[in-house]
Amino acid sequence: EKNDGCTETAISLGKANFSCFWNFGESTPTDDYISIDINEDFEISIAYENGELMTLLVEKEKAKNILDY
Repeated sequence: EKNDGCTETAISLGKANFSCFWNFGESTPTDDYISIDINEDFEISIAYENGELMTLLVEKEKAKNILDY
């Protein structure tokens, strides 16, 4: 039930995973992402991924893989 403390207990015991994910891509040709996670120590991790930079990274890795053959 709401506010019964079970959510917090489940997180602290590692029995629950709280995370959220947002995609922002309407105004740019590549998508940007933000994600949030809460771990069992109640530490909050926020990650941002720039779509343009990720596209460049993927292209670089593909080029590197081709050179390996």
